Amino acid sequence: MIVVTGANGFLGNNLVRQLLADGEQVRCMVRPTSDLRSLAGLDVATVPGDLTDLDSLVKAFAGAKVVYNLAGVIAIAPGRERLMADVNWHGAANVAEACLAAKVERLCHVSSCHALKEPPDSGTFDEQQPFDPDMRMVYGRTKARGSLDVLSAVRDRGLDAVIGCPTGIIGPHDYGPSEMGATFIDFARGRLAAVTPGGYNFVDVRDVAAGLIALAQRGRTGEYYLVSGERVEITWLIEQLTELLGPCSKPRKLGGTLLYLIADLMALASRLTGARPRVTRDSVETLMSNSNFSHAKAAAAVGYTSRPLRETVSDSVQWLQSTGAIS
Repeated sequence: MIVVTGANGFLGNNLVRQLLADGEQVRCMVRPTSDLRSLAGLDVATVPGDLTDLDSLVKAFAGAKVVYNLAGVIAIAPGRERLMADVNWHGAANVAEACLAAKVERLCHVSSCHALKEPPDSGTFDEQQPFDPDMRMVYGRTKARGSLDVLSAVRDRGLDAVIGCPTGIIGPHDYGPSEMGATFIDFARGRLAAVTPGGYNFVDVRDVAAGLIALAQRGRTGEYYLVSGERVEITWLIEQLTELLGPCSKPRKLGGTLLYLIADLMALASRLTGARPRVTRDSVETLMSNSNFSHAKAAAAVGYTSRPLRETVSDSVQWLQSTGAIS
């Protein structure tokens, strides 16, 4: 039996699909209020659970051979700092504790590339970079602290765990949608007015799922691995969308100073209306920062590979069209 936390999420449902294709029996741990559209029609068992409730985790993990901890809070907008700490940090420690209590054979914990300390002089991100529990960005900081707690359980209590650190995820079955999925939808509906001058390392969600399975099977206990793809400029993504959908939007490339001002205005509007801001200081900073990630360690250890991002963008668009999200 394999248990997946956060199974209804973007990465979660793609991982579940691959596990089922491999013939595995899967139990999906989800919160009672979760949207389960992404799991509809899949041959899985679902159990209630919450990373902030240790007892619920122990019950959900009972009899599990492997646990994949994908549950987390990804928030680029202000106002969710406490929730991110509760889930990404303390929740990861609870998962480690529950795995020990339920005698789970192996934990595959999903952290993030954002949790790693940036290398000096714009060097390449690899696993020589430590988790940074004191970074400014709340999401990265909470993921780093959670990852360090998992590694402490490995070192001090004999937990068998491995950690995967994905970069920016794109792909099909994006029911949320994710930030990038929402960007694709905005472009298709003529609502994407501006983009940053930067870029990022994006990876196919299906490749991340396959990489996590390989890490759970063959990754070294107590090690963490970057699960990355290809670094591209945001303007390149717009060119791909234009080829696939036509010039639905013609976004202007804005400078960082203006984008930070827009981000501050959107943050204010979000506090007043409750609407999710499409641009935040964290998102601008991320797209203009160093994103030279290497997955050489995962490739050497477990044979991890990533497909061309052009294929991923095309498959993402086709899936969004199949759901009616875009025409």
